[in-house]
Amino acid sequence: MINSNNTMKPKPEVIHNVEPMSNKQKIKQEKINNAKKLLDKYGFFGGKRLLGVNAQGTEVWISFKATDETIEVSCTHDMWSVIPENGGQYAASRVSYFLTKPIKKDLTFEYYDGDQGGVRRHGLVSYKTLLHLEKIIDECETFTRNNQKPPRDIYRLLAWNIFNSTYNDSYTYPATNWDFCADIQGYTSPEGYYFTGQI
Repeated sequence: MINSNNTMKPKPEVIHNVEPMSNKQKIKQEKINNAKKLLDKYGFFGGKRLLGVNAQGTEVWISFKATDETIEVSCTHDMWSVIPENGGQYAASRVSYFLTKPIKKDLTFEYYDGDQGGVRRHGLVSYKTLLHLEKIIDECETFTRNNQKPPRDIYRLLAWNIFNSTYNDSYTYPATNWDFCADIQGYTSPEGYYFTGQI
């Protein structure tokens, strides 16, 4: 039979189902967006952590700075100067900040002065903390000395041990963490590479 009206059968409409983002997806996307903002503004992710004071009563800070190309680790003074055998004192709790945050001169920090009833404080720096950091730094430098980008595992360990997120200071910095920044900066670990830094 010929269709004399020269009409075509209409095609069924294609309905695109766009799933609304879940709250979890929205939170993740916000962290990704904030990581982009942070990197666009500063060009790096990094932070500093108080290790303690040396024999002269001077604060000793360790810091790391991860750019698109490399990771730099530095210390204001010899990190081993905080051990009691050298006349120093360990930081009694974890004190860390984003790298550009200035430390107010009127802030006072607590330092560990020996066993206090066997109560271990969260974030207390110890001899093992310094050994762990030394292993991570040495591993990082095996790459940076050869002008190679350090693996993501090194980035992760530095972040976990020094500074891992801006959540606690989100009024000043976009709220995100090292993980999203490392993704944007293209940090990966070679296949089969595994480094924990544990002593």
